[in-house]
Amino acid sequence: GINAEYMGRPLGIHPINVMLCPFVQQLVDALKSSSRPFSYSDVRDSKDLHRRAGEMLRGDRFVLNVPYCKGHLQWEFIFNRDVPELPPDIIFCGDDIAPVASTSDSVATWLDVNKLSSLRNWSPTTYKNCFADLVRDILSQYKDYQATIVANFGSERLSFEQSTIQEIEGLEYYLTTNSVTRETIVHLLIPLGVNLRSIIPKDCVMVPPAEGERANLYVEFAGPAGSDLDVVQTHIAWPPSILQLDWLTDVRFPEFSMTQTTCLLDYIPELERRIKEVIASQADKVRRRREVVEELIKLMGHPLEVDTQEFGSVCFLINSEVDQEGLQLDPYLVHVGLGSGSTFPVGPPAVSLWSCNHWDRMSPPGSAMPISHQITNLAYNTRWTAMEVAGAITKELQQLEDEFKALCLSKSGQD
Repeated sequence: GINAEYMGRPLGIHPINVMLCPFVQQLVDALKSSSRPFSYSDVRDSKDLHRRAGEMLRGDRFVLNVPYCKGHLQWEFIFNRDVPELPPDIIFCGDDIAPVASTSDSVATWLDVNKLSSLRNWSPTTYKNCFADLVRDILSQYKDYQATIVANFGSERLSFEQSTIQEIEGLEYYLTTNSVTRETIVHLLIPLGVNLRSIIPKDCVMVPPAEGERANLYVEFAGPAGSDLDVVQTHIAWPPSILQLDWLTDVRFPEFSMTQTTCLLDYIPELERRIKEVIASQADKVRRRREVVEELIKLMGHPLEVDTQEFGSVCFLINSEVDQEGLQLDPYLVHVGLGSGSTFPVGPPAVSLWSCNHWDRMSPPGSAMPISHQITNLAYNTRWTAMEVAGAITKELQQLEDEFKALCLSKSGQD
């Protein structure tokens, strides 16, 4: 069945003792082009118990973890050990067990091998994507199977919601029943029409989203057996490349709730519009922060620490060298906050100085605090360029250097 907790190995990473045989490996690698991450596990030799002494292990059998809804479907593929060019056998696990199409009316099926065009056109020696096509063909039938189950479930409101969005490409349904409460749960994954790669500027991310990578809306309907279902959970499922962008993933977008006047068909376009607005606004702020950080580095040298994801802060170590007489100068840290904790770019960056050698003698026992000073009157204009902002910071630091040294001596009791 669907495994929401599975964390599989990324494509291309294998256990040390058994690796996929090279021919099968190149077929599986074709799945790397998918916008959602496939993985595989449990690589084995299908004839391990019957190998001759000294014969090398061949990884011709493995479990493919197919991304579906919020988790993975686990399908086991077994290639012919001696003739891997032949189409593989497939073992479906748990709720994915699927007898192939039969003439018997008593056999409930969702997989019809006669409709798998990828099998009819199977030619791995000339077409390396044949395995990827086979997986997608099977997954397409599985999606249709789950959509039919949901449509026939009998929930009037759920059926209405399903009918209004059925034209959206890539919908994924999954129906389960809680074994304890007997509550029915319908999971729904809706691809959003927001092309992240095209609207997130490249200079705002370390690794831009992959081509075709999109966010998905996850909706969970639930209710007691025999009753209509209600929405119990909605959230945005961001792709892996976006998860580190806190300026986007931490935003609280309006949630969907079923009312007489609200439906998914109305909610989805409004959510997509809001996501685009947030990205446009936040990306501009990230770009401005990055420009200031880059200008500061030009003026102050290599930073001790810098936020390379959102450029929300940068820290420099000042006076770390020795003077002409060989004496250690009085080092201190300069921390420039541009993100959380500051009002930039509406207001000036938050700049503070921290001594490396002096501790406040008034600190509570056992918790000595380094002496610090927060700049509160930094010159700033919202129309300034990044170079002008960085210049104002360095000018203020130069003027404060002697004053901060005197403050350190005074508060540490060394004056």
